[in-house]
Amino acid sequence: MFMKPSGGLVVVALAALVPNSPADASPKGWDCQYSITDPLDRRRGRVDYSCYGTSLPETRERMKARCRSLDTYDCLAGACLPLQFAPRKFCER
Repeated sequence: MFMKPSGGLVVVALAALVPNSPADASPKGWDCQYSITDPLDRRRGRVDYSCYGTSLPETRERMKARCRSLDTYDCLAGACLPLQFAPRKFCER
């Protein structure tokens, strides 16, 4: 015996597939990337680094501060990428 689904059941199924709020689709953290080059030893090439954090503005400012502190090196601040996990606040190679 085949039963036709009720309209309410279809609405509940669709609601489960659609995010409940814009916060559900927002990233949980950020990875802001920068790279440095030693002007005295360009053969080594660029060395890439990342700063991680949960707040985009704070993570971006920490990355820029790292670049400014490396005044003897050529530093290039790159893109910030969204993450699906909540990282600690740190910068690493």
